[in-house]
Amino acid sequence: MRQEKGIALILVISVLAIAGIMAVSFAFTMRLDLKAAANYLESTRASYLSQAGITYAQQILKEDDRNIDSFEDKWRTIFAGGDVDNDGDGQADSKWLNVYSEEGEIVGRYAVLVKDETSFL
Repeated sequence: MRQEKGIALILVISVLAIAGIMAVSFAFTMRLDLKAAANYLESTRASYLSQAGITYAQQILKEDDRNIDSFEDKWRTIFAGGDVDNDGDGQADSKWLNVYSEEGEIVGRYAVLVKDETSFL
């Protein structure tokens, strides 16, 4: 009878150890899933922000008078600034443009660089 109590104790400790390992594994998996979901959210937000920048630049270029180029053209003045180096030449050539939610909070930002490749302003 005494030996059976020892076996029961070992069995209970084993079951508790396995349950503990399963709980730690579950918590670790949930943490990884949470990080994956956050990364997906940020990736999707970045994709939409970059698409917003491209669409905005395309709209400004559609409104441009293609017969005359000047330093005062809208496509040059709206995006010009000293915040971001978009072309990798070591000089800041664009500015950040903020994107706001309906509540007026900043949800992201983008920078666009538009170059005149035909007349090299």
